[in-house]
Amino acid sequence: MSGLDHLSMELILLILKQVDQRDLYACALVSRQWYAVANPLLWRSLMVKNVASFTNIHTTLTESNHAFLQHHIQSINFGCTLSTPAFEASIRYAGYPRFVLARQAPHVTNNRLRPLLQRCQNLSFFGLGWSPITQSSMITLGQHCRQLRSLHLQNCRGLGCAIFPALAACRLLEEITVIGCRLDGMRFPRTAEATANVLVGFDRLTRLKLDDPPNDFSQCLLGPLTSTSDADSADDDTDDDMPTIVTWPRLVHLWLNRCEDIGDMYTIAFVRTHPHLQSLYVYGGRLTDATLRTMMNCLPGIVDVGLVGNFDITHRGVRRLVQNCPALIWVQLFGCDIATCHFPEAGPSCLDEDLFYHQGIMQIRKENEFLVLLIFLWIGTRSF
Repeated sequence: MSGLDHLSMELILLILKQVDQRDLYACALVSRQWYAVANPLLWRSLMVKNVASFTNIHTTLTESNHAFLQHHIQSINFGCTLSTPAFEASIRYAGYPRFVLARQAPHVTNNRLRPLLQRCQNLSFFGLGWSPITQSSMITLGQHCRQLRSLHLQNCRGLGCAIFPALAACRLLEEITVIGCRLDGMRFPRTAEATANVLVGFDRLTRLKLDDPPNDFSQCLLGPLTSTSDADSADDDTDDDMPTIVTWPRLVHLWLNRCEDIGDMYTIAFVRTHPHLQSLYVYGGRLTDATLRTMMNCLPGIVDVGLVGNFDITHRGVRRLVQNCPALIWVQLFGCDIATCHFPEAGPSCLDEDLFYHQGIMQIRKENEFLVLLIFLWIGTRSF
């Protein structure tokens, strides 16, 4: 390996940037020169898997020139729940990361999180779960992290519908996931409309996932309608009173859970103006086969569809969807009263019972130009 010593530091760096983490450790042992180049790369991404890994990281940083290493840390992923002192120490040594993820963060409060957000002006990914943070942290995030591109919040019960207005300055957002937070404040029509208008302003959005959005908010989100006719009367062959506003021109994934009053009219209008959709999940709505026909006609690249709790979907509509969407590989139909007997061509090898979930899942796939249906039976009531 001594024959590599003539390589310049710049060339070695270009080589090592193409090497995975495990091989980087081996490269760091080649020579002093290679160690000097590889060591900063090894600190780009910190994975705190458990208390032992935190201890190793903490020891290394305190015994070395941590100010030098801090400069190279770009990502920190908390894969475990740390004590408050351990988390504060991690934040202190984290430097200026662009990626921060803590899935289990009951110790992360506003005061502990604020110093990190204030100095991470280039933060592009922020994910937090089970944290008691409140709106104050969202305001700090919106003020200091305007390069943010991906936001994931789960079960942060101290957050409400003001999440999105607080982030209005983060115009580069491409992914938003908000699950298990308190969005019920958007049940008021004016609040729902104002909040939806903020979300519409994120015109770079490619993925949106919201859990339990209030009905008024969901309707505002899918688009304003001028028709006063009933939502269930919509048909994909009629263009009357359908909006032509494209909310998010780059959107490929939309996931809305518990949409009790979302029917065909709103969904059809949205599908028609977003032809790049690859994933569409509308759980607990009032969709019918009319929406499925519109998907067939307007979404040539649709890959997966979630129709959980849409009781008016029929097996005939599902069959047509599968037959006319060549890219489709996944359809979820929990509790839609669609059983295995509706698809007699699905042989025994395509049937399986998933007793763990006790719900009906249908996966519909096309393999080698043949219709393959993997059906998991659900025995229970019609309720969702």
